Amino acid sequence: MYVRCKKHDEVMHEILEGESIIPFCISCIAEKRVEERLREEALIESQKVSLTFKFLVHKAADVLLNIVNFIFAFLIIGSMCGLVAGFAVLFIGGILIELIGGDSTVLGDNLIVICVTLGIIIPLAFILKMKHSKKKEDNLKLNPLDRLQLEIDRISNSATYHHTHVARYKNQLRKEYEFITAGIDKIDIMSGLEFEDYISFFFEELGYKVVRTPTTGDEGIDLIIDKNGLRVGVQCKRYNGKVSVSAIQEAYAGKDMHDCDEALVVTNSLYTAPAIKMAEKLNVALWNRNDLIRELMQVRTPEISWNEFVKNYYNFKKVNKVSI
Repeated sequence: MYVRCKKHDEVMHEILEGESIIPFCISCIAEKRVEERLREEALIESQKVSLTFKFLVHKAADVLLNIVNFIFAFLIIGSMCGLVAGFAVLFIGGILIELIGGDSTVLGDNLIVICVTLGIIIPLAFILKMKHSKKKEDNLKLNPLDRLQLEIDRISNSATYHHTHVARYKNQLRKEYEFITAGIDKIDIMSGLEFEDYISFFFEELGYKVVRTPTTGDEGIDLIIDKNGLRVGVQCKRYNGKVSVSAIQEAYAGKDMHDCDEALVVTNSLYTAPAIKMAEKLNVALWNRNDLIRELMQVRTPEISWNEFVKNYYNFKKVNKVSI
């Protein structure tokens, strides 16, 4: 069974909560989360604008003072940078004049120009670098489409994990479905172990506590069922022919070995006359083919499809309302 999202026309993923299967659309959840985050960010920005406006109104004098301080700092830093650079040029130039000869007056006349030029260039370069860094930081902010794709990818990775659990749960449901819809014709082609599984499920559906005995060395008892303090040892016989006396004897002996109060033999076939006589003598209960069909009607649901059956385990009230 698959559930499709009407908005995006895609098969919805599923998550397991308890015994309920909840469908969810990755695109729907991603869009919702991105929209919520954008609204939160817009609200924060609006609050920032409001606070900034109030701050500017009440702190206008401080802002003007900061501007004056900036200009003053710019001039001071520029003058210092220019002065240092000028002295460096003067020092290096003087050395060169001494080495190669020349007029030191020319160098002195140009010193002021060099200091002022460097004093302007160095602070401006620093300011441009700060603006460039801010621009790079702004470029790192993702647009809504990129955010949506990242959210879809993140949810898709998590959905893969949940898909494994849902698939395992559906396999269990499929087994249960096959049991409750199986007629005697399907039982006739089961293996011995499948028949034991089937009878075990049947008694569990009726409210019995069921214990499986070891496959080998079971002492004639396949299942021990318990309800209201009554322990019954059950032997399961999926036969094509008739069940003989030996099965009755095994069940009777196994009853005592497993501390059971009663013994029951269940088959999809019939019993031989000696087997029926032996069961009456040893007080071993028998279910033949007709008894089994009648008893299974208590749990069997023949008129239901797999989709109808598994639909009962879906929780459509919580569609897209999952944590993933």
